[in-house]
Amino acid sequence: MTACTSANLSGRDFAIGDPMATQMVNFAYLIGDRQTHQALVVDPAYNVNDLLAIAGNDGMEGVGALVTHHHPDHVGGSFMGVSVEGIADCWPDVQCLCMPTTPRSRRY
Repeated sequence: MTACTSANLSGRDFAIGDPMATQMVNFAYLIGDRQTHQALVVDPAYNVNDLLAIAGNDGMEGVGALVTHHHPDHVGGSFMGVSVEGIADCWPDVQCLCMPTTPRSRRY
């Protein structure tokens, strides 16, 4: 396996022009295999199609997502009264691997 990685900053590398993405400055990562041309998107949000396009421009196909923790500004949902596009909004057939979450009683 020949691995490749890409760190993408919201508002700069994807979701350009989205004020929430620009303000939150979240990273989403692509981790891929150059032999299979398949990649996982880590913590996708704001504009998942942009992230898939970045993978495609590098000769990779996004085949799944790794969700390290659930915050709407990382994976989509309602956040501070704003709806944030996430995985389910534009990639409904994706295979997701979700890491164990922090207990709800704990504050971030």
